[in-house]
Order: sequence, then C-alpha cells, then structure tokens
Amino acid sequence: MTASITNKSVETLSTASPATASTQPQPADQQARVSIIIPIYNAADHLARTIDSVLAQTYPSIELVLIDDGSTDDSPAIVDEYAARLGTQHCVAVHQANAGAAQARNAGLDAATGDLIMWLDADDWMEPDWVAMFVDAQQSSGADIVACGKTSSADDTRLLQHPDPLEAYLLNRVEKTMWVTCAKAQVYEGHRFESFTIGEDALMLCHLMWGVQTLCIIPRTDGYHYEDVSTSISREQRLGNRLDWPKRANAELAFIESACPQYRRLALFDIMRGAGVMYRSTKRLQVPNQEQQTKQHLLAILRRYICRGILRPPVKYMKPADYRQILVALRDLLC
Repeated sequence: MTASITNKSVETLSTASPATASTQPQPADQQARVSIIIPIYNAADHLARTIDSVLAQTYPSIELVLIDDGSTDDSPAIVDEYAARLGTQHCVAVHQANAGAAQARNAGLDAATGDLIMWLDADDWMEPDWVAMFVDAQQSSGADIVACGKTSSADDTRLLQHPDPLEAYLLNRVEKTMWVTCAKAQVYEGHRFESFTIGEDALMLCHLMWGVQTLCIIPRTDGYHYEDVSTSISREQRLGNRLDWPKRANAELAFIESACPQYRRLALFDIMRGAGVMYRSTKRLQVPNQEQQTKQHLLAILRRYICRGILRPPVKYMKPADYRQILVALRDLLC
C-alpha cells in the first residue's frame, strides 16, 4: 500500500521514499504519535471490531481517542472496557451528553495529544498497515496533511504547495472525508467543526486545505472499510438531515469569497458537483406524505446550485472528467 512520492509544486523532497522510511523504523519513543479519534453514537454492534482494528495496526505509536456522544446502547460500557484495559497512556475516553457529530469531533480534537491526527468512524475498520502508510508518506514528505486521491495509481502520488491543496480539494482531486486523511495536530489549531447535520467534515477539509502549506496526495487504497448502517454518526441520511446541506454549501462559498475570492468559480463548480449527488439521492428517497413538500423545496434549491455551477464553469482549471461532470449536471436538470 506504500508508494513513492513525486513532486508537482515543490522543488525538493526528502530523499527517502515512504517505502524506504518503512524499512528503517525509529524506536517507538521517537516516532510521531498518532491520535486516532473515533466519534461514537450507538455503535455497540460494531465498535469492538473498530477498536480492535486500531489495536492491530503495525504502526506502534498510537493514541486511541474514544468520544461517546451520549450513546444509549452498550457503547459507553465498551468504551470503558477498552479504556481500562489499555490505560490512559494509550487510550483517552470521553463521555458527553449527545451533541451531534460536529461536537463529538471537536471533543476528540480537544482530548487528542498526538503529533498527528487521524479519524475512524465507529462502524468502520482499518487494515493493519493503514496508519503506517499515512505516517510513512507524511514523514518522508513533511506534508502538513496526507490525503487519499481519487485513483489507485502510484503515478498520482504528489506533493502540492499552497495554494494548490485548495485547488485539488475544489476540483475533487482528493477524497473529501476526514477518514482518509492524516494531518499534523497543529493544522487543526483555530479550527472547529461546525454543527451541520451533513457535510461538516467536508467543510472542515475546505478550511484546512487553504490554511496548510503542503498536501501529500497518495493513491486511493482498499485499506479503509465502511460499514453502511443507519446509526452511523456520519451517515444517517433522513430528509431532515439533508436540509442542512444548503447551509453547508453557503458556508463553503462564503469562506471562499472571503479568504480567496479568485477561487469563487471553483467553489461554485464544487458545490454543483455535490448538489448533483445530493439531488440524485434525495429524488430516490422515500418520504411520508407530510414531508413531500419539504422534499420538493430541497430539490428546487439543489437545482439552483447545479445551474450556478453550469453557468460559471472554471474553464482554465478543467480536465475532460470535469466536462463530463457538466453533462451529468445537465442530465440531473432534465430528467
């Protein structure tokens, strides 16, 4: 799962590739400490498997950060069991009243003490070399953030320098989920997840990508496994949850217009792409009769986002795949 790093925007890199770094391990007390934050809400059915996948990592210097967000099942007991077994040096356990995904993630950031931050959903699990792959890439490149790209080709592994990380994010060249990132802890300083019911992790990434100096993109792999369950703290998809998506989109556009207005068209195109995904899934969503009017209102808002992106494409940044996105968007409007 490791790959060598090539340069796109930076003149020089460490001479050691991730593969070389992994064959010359440092003593555990000298290695970067990785805090893996797991926000938890009613995940008792899968939580032990999730935590065990962290304990099975080949990378040795890991701090487990378990945030119980007011669970009403057996999750709190499972958290306490692992915390007692592992001890405070290796596991931080926090129990809080239910406050939602964003506040659970913020609590994780507050509790973490590691040099690097990674994330894991309470229903998901990692392959044993998942953390080592990210740490190898971060240590050999020195990047502020390491994130998986959209392809599995090793040729796409590259290091981007500010402002290219934000361009890569807005052009959908990297995965837009916290679960496939590894960032220096200081990258999160001054940042908080906003309390949207959907997409708060993507908005956080947008802010981080503008603030960092360097982003290392590595190939997408099969090392992270998703469990698609309705109780997931990040994937519960009722109609009511989706109503926050326009607020999240507006927050992204407002941030871009304030921080880097030259990327406004990129932001509109990014929002168009996301609105299309939300539009298609919302159309398929079965809702009771009393929610039909709300559903149609949301679909109308999403169509407006799609139209804005089509009418103002960021042509100078676009590749053939991006033009295909416009065709997909047009199909959404016409079908």
